[in-house]
Amino acid sequence: MFKLPNKKGVTLMEMMVVVVVLLGMTAVAYPTYMSALEKGRAMEAVTLVGHLVAAQHKYKAENGAYATSFKALDVEISGQAKTTDATVVTDTKITTKGFTYQLWGSDISATSKSNKYAYKIIGYYNRDDLTCKTIDYTGRKICSSLGVKDASETSCGYECNYRIQ
Repeated sequence: MFKLPNKKGVTLMEMMVVVVVLLGMTAVAYPTYMSALEKGRAMEAVTLVGHLVAAQHKYKAENGAYATSFKALDVEISGQAKTTDATVVTDTKITTKGFTYQLWGSDISATSKSNKYAYKIIGYYNRDDLTCKTIDYTGRKICSSLGVKDASETSCGYECNYRIQ
């Protein structure tokens, strides 16, 4: 009868095969994970910009004009950066971990701080929907995943505008 040698442990070749398989799985999964993470951040920004625009309408109904400061609006922004993090928080600009929120005369914008995904969520006071603007392919992937209201409303030239919500 043939008897197998008494082996304890794994060979270097077996270990290398396991490492290659794990690296291959990571190479496939990591970009998908990062994209899903950014889509979640974008949805959070869409929700917050929508709340900020609604707060502007409430403020105008009570005071006759739109607020010129975030402090005047009845909305709390989670994840607000502290001034000790070398982030400037002014009346019209708030920086969080993922976005810079800017209060303008006719809209509120949230600009992504991601190095990979370049896009901006804009809520205009005179419309009931939001716009996602981008100038690159990765930003287009994020904007198009936010629920485009009407595909015929999407326009692309130098920058793409997606009407969402």
